[in-house]
Amino acid sequence: MEPIPKLEDIIKFYPEFDGVHPILECFPMISPEDFWELVEHIRVNGVATNLMREKGTNLLIDGRARLLALDITGSLFEVVDIEPEYVLAHVTASNLHGMQFAKGEKEATKAKLLPFYKAQSKRGAE
Repeated sequence: MEPIPKLEDIIKFYPEFDGVHPILECFPMISPEDFWELVEHIRVNGVATNLMREKGTNLLIDGRARLLALDITGSLFEVVDIEPEYVLAHVTASNLHGMQFAKGEKEATKAKLLPFYKAQSKRGAE
């Protein structure tokens, strides 16, 4: 099975995005098997879920695997902007609660997210 392409190799070809939000580093990438199933699904059916970016920074906040699959299939997509104050809630809801995790991975992911929650809490207190 082919490896998953590297996001940093293709995102530069998409002017809709100025990079990837650091919060996505908290989450594991899907398995190669699931990725290639996604590619085939998009090839046959098109993409069902929009890509998300942080408004103002144009950083991708949701859809790493989808963007790679869309690049492979040459499929069209839409981007939805999320206000910065809702990025953490959106990313957590769509990834932490919607992903399949290997044993212990969910707790490790929550630990990686903690600095983002602390930073948001500080901004709210100001």
